[in-house]
Amino acid sequence: MNAHDYIDFVLLGIGGIFTVLWWLLRDKDAKQAKEITMLFDMHNKDAEKLTMLELKIAGEHYPSKVIDQKLDKIEGTLKDGFKEMRVYLGEMLNARGDQTGSYKFIERRSKPHRDEE
Repeated sequence: MNAHDYIDFVLLGIGGIFTVLWWLLRDKDAKQAKEITMLFDMHNKDAEKLTMLELKIAGEHYPSKVIDQKLDKIEGTLKDGFKEMRVYLGEMLNARGDQTGSYKFIERRSKPHRDEE
């Protein structure tokens, strides 16, 4: 055996060692990739469940009937307030017009004013 044969033998041994190390690391990487994929799948399922739970809690906490009633009450209050404000502004304009004789506000109210009842 000459020196070239020894070098070839050493290179073959080093190549064999690297091949075994590559195979072991590849196997470990494949296992870790499977575990990571499994963890992400579990996370996605948990996130979906959490979203559904939040929607369920929100649906139970604020039923649409209660919200509709509250909004109807607010709407009625605003309508009545603006109608009453229109009447008062009309009375003020009429009072000013009576003093100067220049303006007469025509009221169109559906209910009599509380002073007229």
